[in-house]
Amino acid sequence: MDRILDEIRRYSEENELNDPATDDLIKEYQERNGVTLPLQFIELLKKFDGGELFVPGTQIYGISSDNNSKNLTEINKLHNIFSIPDSLLIIGKENFGDFICVDTNNGCVIQWDHENDTEFCCWNSIKEWLSEILSIKQMEA
Repeated sequence: MDRILDEIRRYSEENELNDPATDDLIKEYQERNGVTLPLQFIELLKKFDGGELFVPGTQIYGISSDNNSKNLTEINKLHNIFSIPDSLLIIGKENFGDFICVDTNNGCVIQWDHENDTEFCCWNSIKEWLSEILSIKQMEA
């Protein structure tokens, strides 16, 4: 996971990534929201607390409320609008509107189709999902 996140950071001129989240901030978020974040998402937050990958690309939501973009708490209020299951935590949004969610039960990543309000695509882990994003970027280069 570290290798993938470091490789993403290598494209710094094409990303707008926030500073890393602290262990205390992550612990506070989990306690306040009654959720256990998947380990790979915690690893991501410790590298960057949200931001945008390969602008214009995927928006990743962080836990800090002092960033200029929406955070996990704000974006997950959309559960009331969409049929996204409660076990899915919205962690990102594609530039075309679909949501990226992580299943808090098993760490799988789900792309939620915002137009049809249904699961569109699935990856086994955050690492697998990020690897695919990175592979696409490398093929474009």
